[in-house]
Amino acid sequence: MIYDTIHRRKVLASALSGSVGFAGLALVGCGGDDDDSSNGSSDIPNTTPQATEDTSQAKRGGILRLAGGPLQANLDVHSMVGSNLYHYISNFLVRYKLDGTLEPDAAQSLPEIPDDGTTLIFKLRPEIVWQNRPPVNGRKLDSEDVKRTFERIKDPKTASPRAANYDVVESIDTPDDETVVFKLSRPSAGLLAAMADQYDVIVPKEWFGQEITRAEQVVGTGPYELIEYEV
Repeated sequence: MIYDTIHRRKVLASALSGSVGFAGLALVGCGGDDDDSSNGSSDIPNTTPQATEDTSQAKRGGILRLAGGPLQANLDVHSMVGSNLYHYISNFLVRYKLDGTLEPDAAQSLPEIPDDGTTLIFKLRPEIVWQNRPPVNGRKLDSEDVKRTFERIKDPKTASPRAANYDVVESIDTPDDETVVFKLSRPSAGLLAAMADQYDVIVPKEWFGQEITRAEQVVGTGPYELIEYEV
């Protein structure tokens, strides 16, 4: 069994708005009123949990400890199977909402598709920055990070089990620091869903062509930092 210890970092409010934040989310049981006689068919209270957002007691900082697996999971999010620690640490280009639909994450919006479906243009959110640790040291997330992330997933050396999801991607261009252009060999209805895969998070461009094998290499743009990893 793998144990992950993650430390919540201090972040700018603007950057936190696009990250996966858990401090303000609580599950509460909303029971029915036993004295309600308006419906005599049942006096069993409704105990279905309801998700509510309450930030009144939220505090910065703290330690989150996770038990992960399976045994073959490792620190390289693009080659791994099983560990979810990156969900707390980094951002996706796009992600799933609770209702199963897609929404932008590191992207400002879902992509512009200007032609016959073979070009996807993403604009990145300018306020997102990497955590203040090497090799990124708090720099801004840029389009080259996104390009290298998906090229890394496609690279046979990475041995990603999801590489085939991107066979349709012929090239990835970065006209500027906040724009990423995916050129496809044909339209693909499932490509955005592939990008939202739970393991296809954005990693620093510095790790292109390298394996992620040490805890200090696990760096992201999300609200938590990895400070300890035990097997």
